[in-house]
Order: sequence, then C-alpha cells, then structure tokens
Amino acid sequence: ARLELGTATIGFHGEEKVTKSISALIDLERSLRGWTLDLRGEYRVIDQVSMETEYLQKSFDDGAEEDVSSLRFKAVWRWLIP
Repeated sequence: ARLELGTATIGFHGEEKVTKSISALIDLERSLRGWTLDLRGEYRVIDQVSMETEYLQKSFDDGAEEDVSSLRFKAVWRWLIP
C-alpha cells in the first residue's frame, strides 16, 4: 500500500496477492477536479494464460465535464516467438 500526496491531489495505491494465481490492485485519487477509482483483478490460469478485469470510475466536480464509468473483461494469452 502507498499513500501519494501531490500539490493538488491525494491518492492511494494498493496491491494484494490474494492467492498464488489471483491478484488485486486499487488506485484511488482525489484532486481539485474530482476523483478517480480504478479497480483491477487478474486470475492467472497458467503462466501464458490469464483472465483480467478492470473497473474505472471518474467523477468530476464541474458539471460541464461528463463522468466516466467503464467495466472491462479480457483474456490474455502470452505467446513468445523464439
């Protein structure tokens, strides 16, 4: 876990290896413009194959800016060419 302080922001970053094959990550940031939440998870099936998910939420204090929310899933196959 890490607390980050900037001139106009405060943030938190945390990583946790839940099991040998499951890991989780969170990034939370508050700035003068609004806040951002980024949650990610990874399940590594084998060394070359993993399933990943990410949730992103951006909320702005200014009504002129549109809030953003997204959820993404993906399967990753790592293939190295010799």
